[in-house]
Amino acid sequence: MDRDRSWMNHRGINDRRKPEYIAGVNEFLELAFGGKEDGTEVRCPCVNCNMCLFHNRGTIHNHLIVRGILRDYKVWIHHGECEDLIDVTDDEIEEELSNKAGSFVTCDDMRPLVHEATNVMNFGVAGVFLC
Repeated sequence: MDRDRSWMNHRGINDRRKPEYIAGVNEFLELAFGGKEDGTEVRCPCVNCNMCLFHNRGTIHNHLIVRGILRDYKVWIHHGECEDLIDVTDDEIEEELSNKAGSFVTCDDMRPLVHEATNVMNFGVAGVFLC
């Protein structure tokens, strides 16, 4: 079944207050949280969390209304939707990946700083693990 994702092309807070945007958010939340226990946390697709943080249903609802949803997250594979439900071409996938190339958060290697501050050299043996 093809789902209408036009609501995701919002242009600011005024569009996010429209009934069709709110209905789209509710459709997304039903798919993401349908059949899950209360209090379950899933990846938040708002523009700030960028799928890196996990939140409960209420928090994600608020984030999507206030901040907006990632516009290029058209196939909700992280929220229970199978890729074959929507006709997505390889070109669209390539475009999505290239759009996100600069948005991934990298983790600084803190090991030299920890070593300098604590003289801990072998992080695995000492039980100290950094990202």
